[in-house]
Amino acid sequence: MKARNWQMDRRISLGLIAALLLQAGSAIWWAAGKEQQDRFQDSRLVQAEAAMIRQSGDQALIAERLARIEARMESQIEILKNIEKRLGRD
Repeated sequence: MKARNWQMDRRISLGLIAALLLQAGSAIWWAAGKEQQDRFQDSRLVQAEAAMIRQSGDQALIAERLARIEARMESQIEILKNIEKRLGRD
């Protein structure tokens, strides 16, 4: 095999070379922007997941407090029924 020196054909215009370089630069710029967008979306996803975890903990606390309130109300209703019985109102 014979090694040949690489040479650029003079028929290739500078406009074509400029267009190829511009296209390559645009692809790199797009990839960098896409990477930044992906990182931003990943951070937002982590924040959303953390918020969901906090909300589920808050919901459990609210459900527990609601159950306590219901138990107290049932107790108050029983007390009121006993008072009404003593007063002679059925």
